[in-house]
Amino acid sequence: MQYVLGFNFSIFKHYKKIPSVRFYIDNHFVDEFDIDLKSKEIEKGWYTKNNEKYKTSPMPNQLKLYLFESSKNFTQDSVIRFEIDNDDSNYTNGFMTKSTLVSLDTIFLVPLYFFKDNGAFAKKFLERLKYIEDYYIEPLKPLTYKNTNDELQDKKRLANRKPKYIGKPLELADDGILSKLTLWPIATYITWTKDGAQSEKLYFTDGKDKSAFGGSGTMSLKIAKKHGLYLLTGIDSHLGGVWRTHKVFDAILHNTDIINSINEN
Repeated sequence: MQYVLGFNFSIFKHYKKIPSVRFYIDNHFVDEFDIDLKSKEIEKGWYTKNNEKYKTSPMPNQLKLYLFESSKNFTQDSVIRFEIDNDDSNYTNGFMTKSTLVSLDTIFLVPLYFFKDNGAFAKKFLERLKYIEDYYIEPLKPLTYKNTNDELQDKKRLANRKPKYIGKPLELADDGILSKLTLWPIATYITWTKDGAQSEKLYFTDGKDKSAFGGSGTMSLKIAKKHGLYLLTGIDSHLGGVWRTHKVFDAILHNTDIINSINEN
């Protein structure tokens, strides 16, 4: 089956030089590129099915897209690795006041057929995941409604909520991120290992609280398989029974020419 891997690096803070990235799947070299200074996140909005709700989310203004064959280019437990070359700073005698900071804004892995017919299948799939998420997961903050009828219907739904897939309430991680859920199709986090330092987890948070980093090192994440689909996870992440939809990918589907560019290439 053919899969589309899409991601976007941006420069969060620029000093002098342009960082470069080498991209691997397992030990196979795929590509090398410089991070584009024009790459950034922008706020975009879209209407949900039947124009019921209007949503907004930060999203990348450009994407790098790659087409892979799952039976040839990767397998379950394959590792995606980005080697970052970024030694741009004014470090002198133990002091540093200026440096270039980089961000991996988003990365997703999706079957190619999701984008056929103007992405109709992908949008329907996201709507279904959103329904499951709303039905089985207790909201973390009060919901807002357009009218009284919507509020009554939603309260009725929540009153009948049965946590079929989750045996106990979801817990927030120490950093406030919902790490107990499986995000789709964007990974929950990526592992960043700066040269000479210990590894740390950088979380993807629907465009909020961007995790920017400086220096050279390696970013890595794993390809896993769940419900017959390959997807991206953290190196030691556990795939939960309920998937959480990701607003950034929803925004990408509704606001860019990603579908046309994939079909044309």
